[in-house]
Order: sequence, then structure tokens, then C-alpha cells
Amino acid sequence: MINRADLLKIQGYSAVSLVQSIQSAESPEEIRQRREKLPMLIKAVLDSGTRPRNVTRIISNLSDAIIRKLLHFAMAELGDPPTRFAFITLGSVGREEQTLCTDQDNAILFDDTVPESQMDEVRQYFLAMAEKVCAWLDDIGYSYCPGKIMAQNPDWCQPLSTWKRYFTTWVHTAEPQDMLEINIFFDFRCVYGERSMVEELREHIQGEWQQNPLFIYLLAENAFRYKPPIGLFGNIMTSSPKDEQQGSFDIKDAMMPVVNIARAQALRYGVGETHTLDRIQRLHERGIFKESEYSEMLLVYDFLMQLRLKYQALEAKEGLPIDNLIQLKSLTHIEQMTLKNVFNKINDFLAKLRQDFTGRTQ
Repeated sequence: MINRADLLKIQGYSAVSLVQSIQSAESPEEIRQRREKLPMLIKAVLDSGTRPRNVTRIISNLSDAIIRKLLHFAMAELGDPPTRFAFITLGSVGREEQTLCTDQDNAILFDDTVPESQMDEVRQYFLAMAEKVCAWLDDIGYSYCPGKIMAQNPDWCQPLSTWKRYFTTWVHTAEPQDMLEINIFFDFRCVYGERSMVEELREHIQGEWQQNPLFIYLLAENAFRYKPPIGLFGNIMTSSPKDEQQGSFDIKDAMMPVVNIARAQALRYGVGETHTLDRIQRLHERGIFKESEYSEMLLVYDFLMQLRLKYQALEAKEGLPIDNLIQLKSLTHIEQMTLKNVFNKINDFLAKLRQDFTGRTQ
């Protein structure tokens, strides 16, 4: 039985109240303290049977609220922005598929209609803003991106015209080995600022790849680089006994084929959504995915994300470092059997993608 005290505790950790507490925070330190409640909230909603999509939405909504609040803190210190801008998130953050284990991937684009004589001053303002926000995010719990794909990197704090040039170059000159590095930029989402500028960039990308359809084939080819960890005889493959995390597999990597398939097909057919499930749904509505394919992709995604969130919540509860590694022996027999079926189904998805793009299944 859940008593009144338990109900009050759950209410105190509700998603709405947590976001509201972020919005009313008066310092980055207050935000850090309040975000510490997130793992307990996620554990509660998972235990209640909430779908993974709704769980990741809670995490993403909180992240968005934190970024917006930090931007307000930065502007309070630096003064009003000198021109229009947009703060965008990339990768899993841009797709609204964050889990409890995530770093920060973000960028800034700003209006470049300011006079050339003022451009350096404008750029320095936004770099100063980015340095503050990225540092605060790191303190709060969103670690720096190892690849330095953050707005505080001058490369990723640029006027809109430069961002258009970036994507034009990638679409027209990228080689297969480049795709691993630039994939993340095709999952961008506006968190704060001028959405019209972000949509203008999205329309620009759509026009560019139509001039060079080969680029979509490179995106599809990149999807084949990630394969589910299942062996020739149907056994789930885990890390080597020599590895520190022996007997484990990376569930984030295991999910990447589904994410990559949805991205490639979404760009191919002009789907503007960034969330993997939204992309799959829109592609189904347009007849790209049959009803059976659509249902299977949803089931596969939900099962893997549910498993990923479940074990991250358990790690948080036990005070362990949160990661994407799952010990195979920690899974129940039913989970292991389901996982094998899911991995086999992902291989079917990849074969279908290869056939769609090349006419071959191998």
C-alpha cells in the first residue's frame, strides 16, 4: 500500500514540479541540487509502467528548461544579445531521446545581417554566452562533449550563412569515413531563440541533398556500420574477458541502427521531425514503412529504451556511475530471449534498408 507520505513524496518529484523548480531557481547551483531528484523521478515513472517515449520526454523537457534558464542567467550577466540567435541541441539531445547518461551536444547560430564591422564583437558575445552555459551544464551534470561539439567551440558558434556553408560542404563532399562525425549535426533542434532561422537551415539542407542524392546513400551506408551484438549462431556477444566491463554489451550502440535508419529515410523523404519514433511514424503515414514494419520498429525501440532506462535508474539508485553497459547475466531469461529476437529483427531492418537503397540484401 502507498501511504499519504509516499504520495506526497512522489508528487514532490513529479515532472511538472521539477521543471517549475528549475524555472524558479536563482542560480546554477540551485539547478544542480534540484536536478539531483531526476533519477528518483525516472525510477518512479518507470515502475508505474510509463512508456519509454514519455520517460525520455520528461528528461528532455527538464534539460530544455535548464538550458533556457542558464541562457537567461548568461544574458543577465552579459546584457541583451546584439542580434537574433538560436541555441540548438544536437544528437540524442536534439532528438529528445536523452537518458540518465548523457553529455552535452549543442551549438549557436546567429543572424549575420549585422554590419561586417560589428561581426567580431557579435561573435565574441555569443562565445562568452556559450562558455558560461556549457560550464554551468557541466557543473550541473551534463558533462562536456568529448568531441568538443559544443557552442563554446568557435567552430560551432557561427552565423547562419556559415552553418549553411557547413552543411553544403558535408552534403557535397563528405566521404564515408566522415559520416560518423557529422551524423550528429543532422539531429538538430531549437531549444531557445529564433526557430525561423533553424527551419531556414533545415530547408537549406533539404535543397542541398536533392542536388546530390548520393549523400543520402552515404547516410544509409553509415547505418550499416552499427550492427546489433548477436553472433552467427544467435548468441548475444559481450565484451572480452580482458575488458574491465567483461560480460557486458553497450545498449546505446545496439539501438543505433534503428536511429540511423530513421534518420536516413527521414532526410530522404523530407521528414522534419527529429525524434526517432516521430520519424518512423511520419514515414509510416507516407507509406514508406508498411504497417508490420512500423509496428515492429516501435516495439524494438521501446524494448531497448525501456531496458536502457531501467538499468540506468538502478545504477543511480545504487550510487553507481551511470552508463550504457548492461551485464548480460543481470537480465532475466525472458529478457535475454526477447533481446535475441530484437537483435535479429534489427538485422532484418538493415537488410530492408540495403535493399531500398541498393536493390541488394547483402
